[in-house]
Amino acid sequence: MSTARIYTGIAKVVGLTGYAINQTLRAATAVSRTVADRVNNVRRYRIELLVDGATLKTKDDQSTRDIVRTIENMDDYGITGVIIHEQD
Repeated sequence: MSTARIYTGIAKVVGLTGYAINQTLRAATAVSRTVADRVNNVRRYRIELLVDGATLKTKDDQSTRDIVRTIENMDDYGITGVIIHEQD
């Protein structure tokens, strides 16, 4: 076996291990946020930011605090409207 193949194999193992750790942490974050939302009775929303009737950006998984912050800063970014949808 050549040295390059050994280093490539080691790099692949390290990369896949990092990917697995990342996905595990993402899943743990999602689960902990869901549990915290259920305990605190927090609802999540999807909001659409409008400029002159056209959707500029859509944000998912926004809490009430995030929506209030966005509405307070609407004028700073030229946003003319917001549509809020409750997520299930």
